[in-house]
Amino acid sequence: MMSLETLSDLRETCQATRGALTAREQEVLTWVAAGKSAWDISELVSIAERTAHEHTQAATRKFGALNRTHAVALALRDNVISI
Repeated sequence: MMSLETLSDLRETCQATRGALTAREQEVLTWVAAGKSAWDISELVSIAERTAHEHTQAATRKFGALNRTHAVALALRDNVISI
């Protein structure tokens, strides 16, 4: 059975190995947290819809998340974004 200290160390190691999100990825993920679609985000930040989707996918990969909702949950938990 793992101790709390071991779990804490493991979490810190996982966070350290994740790539840091770019400012644009953080911005896009914040809009995802607000319930916006890739099209909505593209209109809000003046980028192509495909680019908005790619920023979301990059952030999702960097967190090792299963989907964009999971990425938002992890980003909120780790204080990478706020709503």
